[in-house]
Amino acid sequence: MRHLRVLLTLALLLGPAPAGAQPQPSPDEFVPISEIPPEEQIPAINLVAAAYGSARFDAVLAEVYGPLKKVSIDYALMEHAKDVAAVEGDFAWDDVGSWDALPAHLAADASGTISRGETIAVGCSDCLLFSEPGAPLVAAANCHGLTIVATKDAILVVPRGEGQAVKQVVDELAKRGRKDLL
Repeated sequence: MRHLRVLLTLALLLGPAPAGAQPQPSPDEFVPISEIPPEEQIPAINLVAAAYGSARFDAVLAEVYGPLKKVSIDYALMEHAKDVAAVEGDFAWDDVGSWDALPAHLAADASGTISRGETIAVGCSDCLLFSEPGAPLVAAANCHGLTIVATKDAILVVPRGEGQAVKQVVDELAKRGRKDLL
């Protein structure tokens, strides 16, 4: 799903192709997709598509996607679109874009705790414990209503339902110059 979001974002926001083409827009500049000629969008998207599934995918994705301004698809596309059409559909939809949304898609134990990866939950209830491969073990005891996420380079602890606080953490990391964690 992350890759689909990335490719959609590239298709919507990508300025001129890297490597010898016209320069990318600055991070503070928004260029609506309608103002970017297709011949300048396609080469960068093709770079990402060609690398998909290969060992170099992450590096290519970082090179092409990294410089782009982080803008929601609603703002980037829909608020600037002139010709918009809607098609009625009967399908389930949930924008799983936060840790708070994830529990609706994962099975919990009898106490309401969801564990993924290398985790231990003792006496916990209504928690989300997540440890990505290669990250440290998440061990929680007598915790209630927490989201605890361990990645290879950071650990996040936030009350369930307050996942929007992640943005504040990201802002603080940026203020401290911790680009290595962003």
